[in-house]
Formats: sequence, C-alpha cells, structure tokens
Amino acid sequence: MKLLSQIFSGFTFTLFLFSCNSNPAINSAKDPNSTDSANINTTNIAHTLSIDKKLLNTYVAAYQNDTIAEEKIYFSKLLHIINEFNGKKLDTTLLTIGNIDDDTEKDTIFSRVYYNSNRVYVDSKWLKNNKVFWNYKYANPYLSFNSALLNYDTRSIWTIFAVGILYGSPKINARQEFDEHADSSLQNVVYDYGVADLKKAGIKINKEDYKTYLKNFKGELLEFGEPETREGLFIWYKPASRIITYYHP
Repeated sequence: MKLLSQIFSGFTFTLFLFSCNSNPAINSAKDPNSTDSANINTTNIAHTLSIDKKLLNTYVAAYQNDTIAEEKIYFSKLLHIINEFNGKKLDTTLLTIGNIDDDTEKDTIFSRVYYNSNRVYVDSKWLKNNKVFWNYKYANPYLSFNSALLNYDTRSIWTIFAVGILYGSPKINARQEFDEHADSSLQNVVYDYGVADLKKAGIKINKEDYKTYLKNFKGELLEFGEPETREGLFIWYKPASRIITYYHP
C-alpha cells in the first residue's frame, strides 16, 4: 500500500454514508468476478456497540498528546466515528465512484463496513444493472501505526471499524498515473501479468493481443484488499467480463 500511495493521490471519489440504523447487506458471492443478481441479504445483521468511558478517555488523551501528525489525524477521525456510532449499530456504506469498464457511465463500488459476531467486515461490490460484476469481502482490516493503542493484538473493535471506514474500501486509480512512471521493462511485466491471469482462467491470449486491448481500453485501475498489505492494481477485461491483475510488485 505504501508503494501505491506514493504513486497515486486524490483519484478516488468516495462518499461516506453514515448508517446508524440497520443496513441490510447485499448478497455476497464467492467468485470475485460474480455476475449474480444483487439481491438483498438480511442475514448479515450489524451489532450494536457502546464504548467504555475509560477507553474513550484513553483515545481522547491519545489525540491530545500524540506528536505524530498522521496518528493525530487518525485519532481525531476515530473520535468522530465513535461520536456518530456509539450505542448504535456499527454499520455504514461507502461509495467509490470512477470508470472501471470504459463505458459512458460512471461505475460505483458499494463498500459496507459493519460489526457482527465480534468481527468487522468490509464487503465491497461493484453493481451494475442490478448485477454484481465484482465483489471482495474480508474481516478485521488493519493498518499499522506507532501507537500501542492501535497495535494488531491490542486494538479495540472501534479502531478496527475506523480503519475499515477510513482505509478499507477499494480505490479507483487513474491508469495514466501508473503508465507515466512505467518504463518498457515495467510495461512488459504488466503484459505478462495480464496474459498469465487470463490463461489461469482458461482464456487463450498472446501478449500482442493483450497489448492492443490495453492500448484501446480507457478504464481506470482498481486497488483493493487489506489496507496494510494492499499493493496490487487490477483492471477490467471486457471480453471475459472479469477483473485481472494489472500490476503486483
């Protein structure tokens, strides 16, 4: 994630929709390139959580005393999230908007972040025409900070929920920004990744045909996964209606 953060900045348009009441989950599919119908699934009910006053005071003190700018900003946002959700269901949806498939309409990824059975889930789906074109779900997102309060083994549900909201949803990045920094050797790696991914899916394609596809394709790149280890970039391959690897360091 650190590598991509240095290359990209400001290309994802994300809307933060607080949902203090229950927000039914969209039906999840196992295949990350699923085209299943986007029916509503009411089984993934978010649970309510109230913060312990002592823990809240600890976070307030951390915000007031932390000298690391990035952590101070995080604690400020954490306190805002606690204020919004304390005593309510931990459940919200974020929208990531961009151009994934190179058509005339903007694409929207819905990322639901919710608390259920002592775990926080980030469930992201790209919906179009009432179909799930792509989805990705994982639990307990983590991002490392210097503060002991935010360590993997000591963090609270509130910090996990905040990380999910602030860093857990996918990003849509301008492909031009990557290509401008890529020499011919790196571009060849991009071609190799794409061809290899398609062959794994049983799709026969050679490097020249894939290069032609990329030359004509004007869609953007998708970045998703655990915030701490997120480094791959992915692209939509129209002929097979699936997400494939664009680049992975």
